[in-house]
Amino acid sequence: MRVLSHGGTGLFHPVSVLNLAELVRLAAARPGSRVLNAGDPDTPTVAGIGAAIDAAMGFESETVLIEGEAPGKGVGPTPWTTAHPVVYDMTAARRELGYTAVTTYADSLPDTVAWLTDRLAGKDWRTAFPVLARAYDPVIDLFDYAAEDAWLRARAA
Repeated sequence: MRVLSHGGTGLFHPVSVLNLAELVRLAAARPGSRVLNAGDPDTPTVAGIGAAIDAAMGFESETVLIEGEAPGKGVGPTPWTTAHPVVYDMTAARRELGYTAVTTYADSLPDTVAWLTDRLAGKDWRTAFPVLARAYDPVIDLFDYAAEDAWLRARAA
């Protein structure tokens, strides 16, 4: 089950390592002083990210949407949940470097999910992904299933 705050409507602009590598390749061929954004062609909603991950895994999660803020610590947040939309303008990369994305978020997911699954096998997520853990802990537990289960039980009562 997936519990999403803000109705799952938040926008988060992912970037595939393949698209990032293409942007770096083009920038290396045309050095200069500039700042460029790096993002995939589309900016999915948080709910859309979850659905795309499900599709890549051949699974369909039940999704519970919470309107507004999360009702408690550990209930409703994801690594893609932000207070404001995260959307990158890729115009400068296209104009200055001729950048074109080589893949989409959805098309990149099977390899990404396989890598994540392999990396996580038999480990706590904090051990498998220490940089991610440091970015969020102790602020919030991104995968606080006990808190979500308690909230769902209270909601059903």
